[in-house]
Amino acid sequence: MNLTKKLYLIILTVFFAVMITPSYALDFQSMGVFGKASEVEIGDINNDGFGDVVILSGSLSSGTIQVYLGPDRTFFKSIHLPFTSLNGHHIAIGDINNDNFDDVVTSYARDTAAGEGELRVYFGPSLTSVTTIPNPEPNPQQGLGTHFGIAVASGDVNNDGTDDIVVGARNSDNGPISRVGAAFVYLGPSLSSPTKIFNPPSPNIVFDNFGTQVEAGKGFVVVSDPISFVTTNSRPRGDVHVFSGTTFSLIKTLTSGNANDEVFGDRLAVGDINNDGNDDIIAKGWFKDVFFFLGPGFTSVTQKIDPLGAVSSHSFGSGIATGDADNDGDDDVIVGALGSEKAYVYEAPGLSLAATLSEPSFTTFFGHRVAFGDVDGDAREDVVVAGFVQSFYFKSIATCVPPVSGDWMITTSCNLANTATAPANVIVSSGVVFTIPSGLSLTVPSSEGLMVEAGGGVIVVFGGNIFFT
Repeated sequence: MNLTKKLYLIILTVFFAVMITPSYALDFQSMGVFGKASEVEIGDINNDGFGDVVILSGSLSSGTIQVYLGPDRTFFKSIHLPFTSLNGHHIAIGDINNDNFDDVVTSYARDTAAGEGELRVYFGPSLTSVTTIPNPEPNPQQGLGTHFGIAVASGDVNNDGTDDIVVGARNSDNGPISRVGAAFVYLGPSLSSPTKIFNPPSPNIVFDNFGTQVEAGKGFVVVSDPISFVTTNSRPRGDVHVFSGTTFSLIKTLTSGNANDEVFGDRLAVGDINNDGNDDIIAKGWFKDVFFFLGPGFTSVTQKIDPLGAVSSHSFGSGIATGDADNDGDDDVIVGALGSEKAYVYEAPGLSLAATLSEPSFTTFFGHRVAFGDVDGDAREDVVVAGFVQSFYFKSIATCVPPVSGDWMITTSCNLANTATAPANVIVSSGVVFTIPSGLSLTVPSSEGLMVEAGGGVIVVFGGNIFFT
């Protein structure tokens, strides 16, 4: 620390002054790496208040789940998944048996010679107790089967306080119409007698992929059918269908507005973006855009286009997740872009672009999948961005800048955003940590001081400076 004149560290009891709180911004700090991942989720497996990272890696022939416990990301357990899979394995996180420990749900779209899928639930905290659920409608005559397990999600769809499981089966029959897809809902904690959600009928349907992606919202189920041929000679289009979580009747069908958007719904996420108590739906569009539909009516729509431009090779939306990164009650959204090896964080409720995450190497397939969760227990949800070679952990932080005039009262732990000069006193509140990163400097007028309330702190990282002039 370079102190050219003097540094005041005063324990404040009473302070009468004009105090102005700083402007805070959402940012992320790269904190470490995990191994390769085809999918990633974050949940509290051991109910200790810290998010645990669940990494799924593997091939079409087998898979491995690795669990790392927060806050230090300590390796906890590896689970081998020795099953042949049509399109890889899939995972979800939820408290299925309502015991306050999150459980790991896995699905496999093909794990037997007949081509049928399977669902497994590994119960926290030990992940050694396992429930196996076979395909409820095995159909070997379908060649590759019904694709039961091609997608899986967990959430409280019927609002009873217990998480449920939704499974996609995009090759399932709908009465006399074959191979148009379905979804199955297993209500926790019993997971018995699943409800089959049928593909909404189309009079000229030729082929469909209903059940390719699924999501479990608060009070509803989301099922997508990208690449849907609705007439014999038409181009395919994608639809996203919303069903009641209690009656399982169709509530609404969402589209991108582009009749030729054949991959709309190829990736889904849900979260409460505007903090109104209702989950909203986020759906991937045609390689270059993502759509936000606000619940409960899903009529208010916002489109976000790839910040690098509408380039199909960027695969903008290859991964989507929601979480409260700034602890303001709104779920923020992260969107991965596999082709450009970036991930973009949109700050709710306005969905302005708050941060762009990347890594220097273009060999990791960074952005393939993304996840939100509070790994370090600071009430700000962090991010893991998965890649086929490595996966990366980013800590959510607040950055701050001093006001134009008046005393600077820092009431939220934050990092100095850039080299700056404080107009007057700098006051760090109790319980708050103010950090000056390496390479940045804060200048405080010599007539003023840096004051830290009891329980507060100032960290100057090596290479950072505080000057008094």
